[in-house]
Amino acid sequence: TQNLPGIAGLLEGLRYVAKRRHTILEHEKKLTARLAEHLSEIPHVEVFAPETGPETGVLSFRSPHMDCELWNERLAARGFALRAGLHCAPLAHESAGTLETGTLRASPGIFNTEKHIDQLARALNQTLFA
Repeated sequence: TQNLPGIAGLLEGLRYVAKRRHTILEHEKKLTARLAEHLSEIPHVEVFAPETGPETGVLSFRSPHMDCELWNERLAARGFALRAGLHCAPLAHESAGTLETGTLRASPGIFNTEKHIDQLARALNQTLFA
């Protein structure tokens, strides 16, 4: 039996994104820039992003004061879904000098808000220095 409701939902989701792809990207870039700004205010956090601002809705960062996997676990316990490690890109990490440590990666999406980013920034700061 085919999953017709699932297929219909997928189709509508594709239509939604297709109509709004530029708006979605701009929203994600705005949230990513906001997160990068917050991270720049937290001592000992290194952000990996273009100097011209985010080109996508993805931001990688790390701190020498916290193992990325442990930091991610602490954030997950607070309800945040980030990713830690090499992100299936060891050559990129080798180029960035993060092959030994990896990074944390956040990727705000269309349904995230500035409030979510501010909450994440507070949690990042609190868990880093806990």
